[in-house]
Amino acid sequence: MCNTMRNSIVITAVLGMFAAACAGTIDDVGGGGGDDTGGGPDCGNGVVDTGEACDDGNTTSGDGCSAGCSSEQVVTPRVSVSLDKTAISTELKTSNMVVVTVTGADGFSGAVNLTGAVLDGASAPVQGWAVVFNTPTVNVPLDGTATAVATLTIPSQFKGVTNGMLKIDAASTAAPQSAMATVAVANQLTFTLNLVNNQCAYPMDGGTGAAQVEVAIGTKVRFFNAGAANLEIHSNNAAAIPHQGQVGGTDDPITESQTAYEKTLAGTVGGTVNWYCHAPGPNLQGGNPTMRIVAAP
Repeated sequence: MCNTMRNSIVITAVLGMFAAACAGTIDDVGGGGGDDTGGGPDCGNGVVDTGEACDDGNTTSGDGCSAGCSSEQVVTPRVSVSLDKTAISTELKTSNMVVVTVTGADGFSGAVNLTGAVLDGASAPVQGWAVVFNTPTVNVPLDGTATAVATLTIPSQFKGVTNGMLKIDAASTAAPQSAMATVAVANQLTFTLNLVNNQCAYPMDGGTGAAQVEVAIGTKVRFFNAGAANLEIHSNNAAAIPHQGQVGGTDDPITESQTAYEKTLAGTVGGTVNWYCHAPGPNLQGGNPTMRIVAAP
């Protein structure tokens, strides 16, 4: 009987140990400690895990995110172009500077060629309006910027267009880009007069002599006094530009400082107007500035 009880105790102890061992194995499986539960990314779960470039919730390639959750997006280098002015308001015989900024993005670098024109309402180039760059090609650093200066030159002769659109085109290995600015040009021409040693300093034609310009009939001509003393303007063609102060006694006899003597050009096509400061002078005779009268457009 003692042996029987001793055997039962041993069997019970062995079974208890076996149950404890089994319970420990089950706990290990349930606790996630096995090889199947590693901490790597779970591609296709819609969450961008560490090590994934993307995760669109599936493991299908060709939709922008591959079956291995790497990006399939192709980035194309590009440029953009902008102007420091979106509107230009000016008059005849002027030079107007516009700063052009070219910006690279998405890995762009390299040369960008610039061209420009002013277009009328029918998108045709305005004749005589010129656009010149200080550098027609700019080199853009990687995803950086480069600038150039475009100079819009308006001639003295009115071309019949008062409004246009400045268009700057940028060509490179990237897709072409453009930038625009409106241009309004008044049909008027201003001669600015300063005093040097109490004498009028006449506008020069490229530094070689007094200005010789073509002006269309109907253009407003302005003689602006930028000096401190009063001026009086005379001409040798009273039909085109009358002597100041001598039109029926109704004309302004003098041009005060910071004001202008204004007349609309008349006369005969092909004629000339030789004008000068009657007071305080000088009258350079044949060396005075001259307007050549042309037909209105």
